[in-house]
Amino acid sequence: VMKLRYKENLILLLPKENTGACLDMSVRADPAELPAVPREIISFCKEQKIHSEKANLIAVAAEEIYANIANYAYEPDTGMVTVRLELDDDLCGAGLTFTDSGMPFNPLEREDPDISLPAEERDIGGLGIYMVKKFMDELNYEFRDGQNIMSMRKRWQGGPAGKWPEELF
Repeated sequence: VMKLRYKENLILLLPKENTGACLDMSVRADPAELPAVPREIISFCKEQKIHSEKANLIAVAAEEIYANIANYAYEPDTGMVTVRLELDDDLCGAGLTFTDSGMPFNPLEREDPDISLPAEERDIGGLGIYMVKKFMDELNYEFRDGQNIMSMRKRWQGGPAGKWPEELF
């Protein structure tokens, strides 16, 4: 059973149980909306009793991908992004998928930045997707039916549980 919640420019579908739970968000691809995506992911993970370190890792990956879509996919216009976070049935992993109708762009084809260089000598851009590549276990991009679909997975050892530091909330 799902419950529907409206929050500012977001439409959220939230599960009542945590087995195979998922969070679906539709949000405007606008840099001003950037804080909403990681905030909602952290909130959902907290409700599902996912350890804060695991939730933060997923939230950072989501923030980086959303930032790229918000800044570049619809330039100079704006459009919508669908974000889906789905927890594995065993709660030992999660899948994260972004779908947008912006310009086709595969961020996985971008060359990784040379992190051995000092920051001032590196080309601008690419560090966010590089971090996502390092954080996540699987990444996939496809352009299908006029949509960019970026999906990623993270598996973790030891299950989802852990204490949530109150200072994060």
